[in-house]
Amino acid sequence: MGKDSGNSEKPASAVGLILGDRDQIAQFVLRHKDAIRNVARRKLSGETRRVFDSEDIMATVLRRVDLLARNGAIRANSEAEMTSLIMTIATNASISKFRLIKLARSRLGEESDFFQEFVRRLNACRDDDEAHALVFQLFDALESSEDRRIYLLRLRGVGHNAIGQMLGISEEASRQRWQRIRKTLAARFQTRTNL
Repeated sequence: MGKDSGNSEKPASAVGLILGDRDQIAQFVLRHKDAIRNVARRKLSGETRRVFDSEDIMATVLRRVDLLARNGAIRANSEAEMTSLIMTIATNASISKFRLIKLARSRLGEESDFFQEFVRRLNACRDDDEAHALVFQLFDALESSEDRRIYLLRLRGVGHNAIGQMLGISEEASRQRWQRIRKTLAARFQTRTNL
């Protein structure tokens, strides 16, 4: 077993995170469990808490991070990037495949360049966890943190006026950014049969 330094819980190494070592990544998530639970408490309404508590969020985050790691879809280059990814997953832990399909289908006319293929791939997902992995692999394809935020907000059905106010840009600027984001993601669909 080797020498025991007196500290059985060594922090996960950045190298382990970058290489996608699933045990190291799970350990890293568990080290941040208090922050994840705090996110969960803020996100869960009184109604939602009846069926979904912070432990459920914690389990969901662990399961979804592990699925991303298993698929080689985690590209964290530092502990800060990994922490940011975990918190984003915690914030979006209630992603529902059914709800995403319903929302995406409502956009097939105006934004079909992206949503037609998105719906097809969502339909191929076996459950909410696989739908979540699809959402976050597309998220990872975007370079800018602002583009990533616009992408997640649009998936939740937030309008350009509200996005503009949140980001301090005009409604038209949000619309143009979203058009560019859709082109980036549509191109990724064309080059990758499996995300």
